[in-house]
Amino acid sequence: MKIFLVYLVLIWSLTASAQPINYQGRLSDKSGTNVNGTKKFALRIFDAKTGGKQIYEENIGAVTVNEGAYSFNFGENGKSVV
Repeated sequence: MKIFLVYLVLIWSLTASAQPINYQGRLSDKSGTNVNGTKKFALRIFDAKTGGKQIYEENIGAVTVNEGAYSFNFGENGKSVV
């Protein structure tokens, strides 16, 4: 029974895949008015708050913005640039 359980856990760990990360935010124009429509988004991650080296990028593409609110998933189509 223990061997079967170990085997089952091993198979589960090998078949488990990473889940995308959901990112949500609000978008407003310079006057503070909420934006509506479709906007193109891209994501870049750096290793420091300022002056850092870029370590990841992903082109998200068109995202619907409704009363300033938007949401998209990332982590499936990006690439490490390290």
